[in-house]
Amino acid sequence: MEQNGASLATICLLCSAVLVALFSSISLYAGIGDSVNRYVPKDVVMITNQPLAKQQQATVKQVVRNHHVKVFDQDSYQATTPQNGYWRGKRFINQGSLEHMTNDTTSSIIFVSSRDYRQLTGKPAQLNDHQALVYSPAKQYTGDVTIVGHHYQAKNLKQLSFAFNPEHSIYAPAFVIVNHLPAGMPTMNVTSFCYRLNGSDHQHMQFENDLQAQLQLTNSQVTGRYNIHYLFNGLYGGLVFAGILISLALGITTTIVIYFKQISEGYADRYRFKTMQQVGLNERETTKSIHSQVLMVFMLPIAGAVINLLFAAPAIKQIMTQLSFYNLPLMITVAVSITLALLVIYLLIYGFTTRAYHQIVDNIH
Repeated sequence: MEQNGASLATICLLCSAVLVALFSSISLYAGIGDSVNRYVPKDVVMITNQPLAKQQQATVKQVVRNHHVKVFDQDSYQATTPQNGYWRGKRFINQGSLEHMTNDTTSSIIFVSSRDYRQLTGKPAQLNDHQALVYSPAKQYTGDVTIVGHHYQAKNLKQLSFAFNPEHSIYAPAFVIVNHLPAGMPTMNVTSFCYRLNGSDHQHMQFENDLQAQLQLTNSQVTGRYNIHYLFNGLYGGLVFAGILISLALGITTTIVIYFKQISEGYADRYRFKTMQQVGLNERETTKSIHSQVLMVFMLPIAGAVINLLFAAPAIKQIMTQLSFYNLPLMITVAVSITLALLVIYLLIYGFTTRAYHQIVDNIH
């Protein structure tokens, strides 16, 4: 066992690398839909300083007619502009707008009034001036919290249907539902709607781009679901390709290491097995001994790789959180799936190498 330590450790590290690479890349790609919903809860979200003027509303209707689009489920509400900063315990340190971001910036805060919350969700929210509902996908905040100099008794919101990412930052903002918007803070008007268009993805993107161009709004002011989905597909699709390519290379390397290790051990052990057969070891006992020896070599590395993945999971989750990925159930599903898939492939390699090992032991004259 001691002489096999280096080989087993190498195989274990290779399997660990395969699991981590596939787990990270596939989780991100499988979670594209969830990430898109965090950026744009409806098909189009527009941010303006004031509610859309009559001329802008007429422009929207004209673009909708030109592209034969049916608009429905439209909402409009007021919120504070994102206040960037970081949490120190239960106190949010406000740094202001994006221009004042530093290396400490890890979050942002958006205030929405309880009146608009009731209008948008249909749920009651009876709050006084010292109470708040906080939706924070990265971390829950309850109890006494201090946000932008205001003290609140906070309750956690598990879901918020209209939450979005107005600045398209790598971290999702926290939404704070309060009785009244804090005085003196800059505000924005958010208009969102869903639409139906019988056409290709390209036609959907054309509509969203034309709408932005006709309204003369910037990329940060208009977010379209199909455009964001296209960007995420390009970004995470490349990561999946790289992850699969790296995993394939590491998998081939692992297979070669295992195969040649077993072949070399087969040649080293065949005279020992022949001697044991001469003193009474039958064919069945020989096969059983071969399987137990080879199985140990196979199971120890894969067990170690799974343990390594479990220890690496919190760090991977933290990295994915910085990429606005918070879907823990999906991560668990992907981890279990790729582990089972690797185990099946591993057992196939086990059967192949065991047969080769047995042939070497038997072919001695």
